[in-house]
Amino acid sequence: MKKRFLKISLTKNITYSSLFIAMGLLLPQLFHSTETIGSLISPMHIPILICAFFLDWPFALAVGALTPVLSNLLMGMPPYHMMLIMAFELAGYALTANLIYTRVMPRLSKRIKPGIINIYISLAAAMIAGRLLGACVAPAAFSLFGAAGYAGFFVYLLRLFTGGVTAIVLQLLLIPPIVEILKRYTVPVNTPAPPAAVKPGEKDDPESLKQD
Repeated sequence: MKKRFLKISLTKNITYSSLFIAMGLLLPQLFHSTETIGSLISPMHIPILICAFFLDWPFALAVGALTPVLSNLLMGMPPYHMMLIMAFELAGYALTANLIYTRVMPRLSKRIKPGIINIYISLAAAMIAGRLLGACVAPAAFSLFGAAGYAGFFVYLLRLFTGGVTAIVLQLLLIPPIVEILKRYTVPVNTPAPPAAVKPGEKDDPESLKQD
């Protein structure tokens, strides 16, 4: 029975991963025909952030890291130095959102059923962590591929946030409702752990309050 469950889980992870990678490759092609719109909304980020709520963390991490690499190899974009930066940045998005949503939030909100507020918190944390990771990798990426335009860690980090304000707002508005809708019609592989049960005798236990 356990082997069968693991096989089904692996199949779902691989199937979902393939779909999210495909979306990560196709969406930029749709929006980058108008370069201004594409740079404003960062379309590749959207499926990567969504995948974090449906895949186990190793697969979410792999989708985030592989999508910009495959895009560079198949579509010729992003350029090599940005490919490396985005591979780390998007992997950071997927891993952070996944772990916070499935591991951290259920522990912090023991009596709150995982819902849309958990998605918002996970997304916000992922956007910060991913950009920090991308900024850390940027010096090596610019140097390795001989790209110009790097002006230092803090300047580059500031650009990642200020240049992506429109994308951040759009993603925070769109992704949580999309995730909630998709969860109604699909079965995520990475269902968050159930809230921990409160042990009898704890201060905030209703029965213990009555006894007091």
